Formats: sequence, C-alpha cells, structure tokens
Amino acid sequence: MLLFNITESWTTSLSITLMFTLLRFGINLTFPNTISNAQANAPMSQMADISSIFNMFQQYGGSLGTTILASVIAFHQNQATSPLEFKQKTQVGGNLDYLLLLILATIVAAATFYNWNFQSRKQATNENQ
Repeated sequence: MLLFNITESWTTSLSITLMFTLLRFGINLTFPNTISNAQANAPMSQMADISSIFNMFQQYGGSLGTTILASVIAFHQNQATSPLEFKQKTQVGGNLDYLLLLILATIVAAATFYNWNFQSRKQATNENQ
C-alpha cells in the first residue's frame, strides 16, 4: 500500500500489475499462517469452526472494504462539475483510498506484531513452569 501511495502520480499498467502481484503474494503468505496460528491455539474440536470463521470474515471484509472504498471515490466524483474536474476528483478519492488502506495495513501489522510478542512471552512462561 505504501508503494501505491508513493507512486500514484506516475503509475503505469505494468507498475500497478507488479505492485498488486507483490501485495497478493504477501497476503497469500500471511493468511494461511494466520489460520494455522489460530488453530494451534484452539481445541481440536473447533478447527472447522475457526476455518469457516476466517473465511467468512475474509469475504465480509472484502465486500465491506470494496463498498467503503468505492463510496469514497464516488463521493468525490459527485462533487465534480466538469469532465476535467471529474478526473481530478476521482484521483483525490483514489489517493484517499490508498491512504485509508495504508493506515489499516499499519494497524493490522502492529496488531500482528503485538500478538506475536504476546504469544512468544506466553510460550516462554509455559516452558519455564
């Protein structure tokens, strides 16, 4: 998301494709590990529930995120009075979308590192007992 924010003024189709590929690669590396970590900390009887909950939240988050981001762009586009201004307002809405996604990604990264640190301390405490 940081790359999208920095390069938005001079992006090409190729650069967008490469950045999106990098983004999806990172997501595909982390999502299965997140599910595995959640399942490792839960009773065996809840494994199917955990998997279905993660998949449900992924679908819900994707649809909610798309709705919010499209609404931000549409809100800015509706303020335009000419075709040139429409293009400019669309860019402003897109920039705001990238900023919102960057903030969200930062919050998620911080929560992930906090959780990892918490689990490491918990595991160390259990090994010392």
